[in-house]
Amino acid sequence: MNATKYHAENDTASIQPGSRWGQVYRTLEGQGIAVAGGRASSVGVGGFILGGGISYYTGKRGLVCDSVVRFEVVLANGDVVLADKENHSDLFVALKGGSSNFGIVTRFDLETFPSTAIWGGIVMYPKVVGPQMINVLSAFTANIGEDPASSSIVAWLYLPTVKDTLIMATYENNEGVINAPAFKEYLAVQPQISSTLRVTNWTSITEELGDPGGLDKSWFTLTFKNDVRVMRKAVELHEALVEEMKATTGEEGFSTICMLQPLPAVTSRLAEGNGGNVLGLERLEENAILFLASMGVVDPEFAPLGMKKAQDWVGAVEAYAKSLDADIEYLFLNYAHGSQSPLRSYGSENVAKMKKVATKYDPDRVFQTLLPGGFKISQVDEATVIRDEL
Repeated sequence: MNATKYHAENDTASIQPGSRWGQVYRTLEGQGIAVAGGRASSVGVGGFILGGGISYYTGKRGLVCDSVVRFEVVLANGDVVLADKENHSDLFVALKGGSSNFGIVTRFDLETFPSTAIWGGIVMYPKVVGPQMINVLSAFTANIGEDPASSSIVAWLYLPTVKDTLIMATYENNEGVINAPAFKEYLAVQPQISSTLRVTNWTSITEELGDPGGLDKSWFTLTFKNDVRVMRKAVELHEALVEEMKATTGEEGFSTICMLQPLPAVTSRLAEGNGGNVLGLERLEENAILFLASMGVVDPEFAPLGMKKAQDWVGAVEAYAKSLDADIEYLFLNYAHGSQSPLRSYGSENVAKMKKVATKYDPDRVFQTLLPGGFKISQVDEATVIRDEL
């Protein structure tokens, strides 16, 4: 189920859940159309949207789930329903962040808009410029509202091929503006190891961020305030982790990602105009930082150890953020590890809302007990959801 079809009569695209974003972009670009979708061509459509989804349009259009105008859903009893603002509106809202707790989505109808060229690419730096990059990222995050067409990710990567940590920064302007003013401080950072910055299309830009695979990986996530102290601590602990892993698996036995990116506060306001979601980001008062920590090992024998070390790393970052009152409870489901509870982090009101929708549309708890994997709303104890302010 991986077809994509554009509907010119209502400016939507119907996308099946088995698609990957590269397929979607290639199909729509030939018709001069774009959608807000994944930033890596290899990422799948279904789980990405149901977990929220960040795109190159997040600053202007919110999260990808908020670009959905209609879900086609197969319920546990076999009924097929269309959920939108007018029909099954409670299900429509719950699916935007609530994952696979309510039914099987067999079609996503997304808003479309004219496809334009994108300026951007990947710039690689030596790790020595790390402190400068953190300061620039913090300033970029604070001012993201001034240029919502521009976005950025900064990641510290341990690469076994070079046996060292390098910094990867992605810069994109979805209006095709070359060297937009928002990137002035970034582009002044020297030295650069390599750069692919250019004006190109969506297919090309998203193929750059594809995951090469081949490693046994664990992902964890946190969200915290735009505080350079926390970002520095995350990077400092990452480097300590790298040295520990070198001593354990050898220099070529693992890879890591320490990724930092802005999470614009405007996402919740943009969501309201499209019916809302259950992510609880309306509690976010200012632009924040979304943190992804990843550990990959070559030998599966070291997978449990790698996961534990990554988990300890993230736990230490979280504890440090809390010590500065810089922690934010929200967990981005698309990055979360199975030991984390992103649904709980949406706040008590949204937990109650998701539980109510799950009971209404799946009274026999089919998707809670018979569907393996995923984050189950039935496993979230409302009594433990203690924070409704971020």
